[in-house]
Amino acid sequence: LQLAIVLESTLLAGHTDELNYRLSLRSSALLNRDVTEILKLFYTVRSHIVHNGYIGENKGYKSIFKQLKNLVNIHKDDETELLYYFVTDHVEPIIREILYKSFLLFAEGKVKDYDDLNKKLDSFILKQITKDNFEVNNAE
Repeated sequence: LQLAIVLESTLLAGHTDELNYRLSLRSSALLNRDVTEILKLFYTVRSHIVHNGYIGENKGYKSIFKQLKNLVNIHKDDETELLYYFVTDHVEPIIREILYKSFLLFAEGKVKDYDDLNKKLDSFILKQITKDNFEVNNAE
């Protein structure tokens, strides 16, 4: 949950809707690679814990642990162990890299605060989307 708070305060400052979508897009843009699958699963786990107090015996329970098994590539039945390896091997390194890259942008004076970081990431994403769309339309 603490890692989710770090992610939310870094890349979702001031937003209350489309959180999972924004988080995946902004993280992938900042890191210059697709981390959507990992972060969507992480945010799903976080939501189950926050809203239900646990993961289990509710909608999507089996699907979550099946995805964790496939992603972590461990085929054990211990759900706590799966969550541990998922967070330590997959999620935590991404969050560390996000923090490192965002702090570099602050230190270099390229962004002044998290709101500015998010606006610049959104602008970059929009440019990429429209550029790709422009290139596709011109190819036709």
